[in-house]
Amino acid sequence: MLRFVAGRLLQALITLWLLSLAVFVIARVSGDPVIILMPMEASSQELAALSKELGLDRSIAHQYWVYLQNVAQGDFGRSFRYRRPVTDVVGQPLLNTLWLATSAIIFSSVVGVILGVLAATNRGRWPDRVAMLVSLLGQSLPAFAVGIIFILVFSVTLGWLPTSGLGGPAHYVLPVITLGWVVTASVTRLLRSSMLEVLDSEFIKLARAKGLGKRTVVFKHALRNALVPVVTIIGMTYGVLLTGAITTEVVFTWPGLGRLAYNAVLSRDFPLVQFCVLIFAALIIGLNFLVDVSYALLDPRIRA
Repeated sequence: MLRFVAGRLLQALITLWLLSLAVFVIARVSGDPVIILMPMEASSQELAALSKELGLDRSIAHQYWVYLQNVAQGDFGRSFRYRRPVTDVVGQPLLNTLWLATSAIIFSSVVGVILGVLAATNRGRWPDRVAMLVSLLGQSLPAFAVGIIFILVFSVTLGWLPTSGLGGPAHYVLPVITLGWVVTASVTRLLRSSMLEVLDSEFIKLARAKGLGKRTVVFKHALRNALVPVVTIIGMTYGVLLTGAITTEVVFTWPGLGRLAYNAVLSRDFPLVQFCVLIFAALIIGLNFLVDVSYALLDPRIRA
């Protein structure tokens, strides 16, 4: 088991290193941030001085070597735009993104389970059709389009909810629904299929023959067995929500890590872009690592 965990951990570290190298190179060939940071009337001497101050006058290979040396000491660089260490800049935005993604996964899990159960227990009837319509729309419409539609309907037209920003509970409603809808669609479809398969199994027929009520059969016996694959996909989808929050945060002006990364890309803030991407990658790789380890604990055959 220890060898299995060590192998997975080594793969995760190699993946992070390759990703850091790719992001480092791509960011620096995308353009010169000095032109954006300096005013239009700046002279060539002033541009060269700032480029030297930021360490951009050296070759990419030398810059990457210095970057690795600093990372080994826990220094991920200073933001070009904010002139502060990137670790200080991303602190609160990271928490805001985690709150948004966690709220979205809770919302999508609850709503998806309810719709999946209704669809499976009312196969071919209107609850089933409504659930499948919601699922189809959730998997077909992109998040930015859903967010804009929600803003136009519920904020601009009806005036029920705020359009953007982070404040009270009302500010969470539209971003959470927008971000979690696609997961709701996946959970609904998967649970419906799993429930239909379980409801046709022999032990459910036996439970019904023993005279158990419909509610007991559905929730105590069928749902508990049908939730196994659903729990797996919910856990793996959490990392997808963290990275997919970028478009939702931009649409709703949510002060999260995704919007911070988006603005960093626009301003060519290389250290901040690199750190944001590494955080997203570390979160996803960490979640996949935990899933791999949990599978190995449950099934010894996977360790081989």
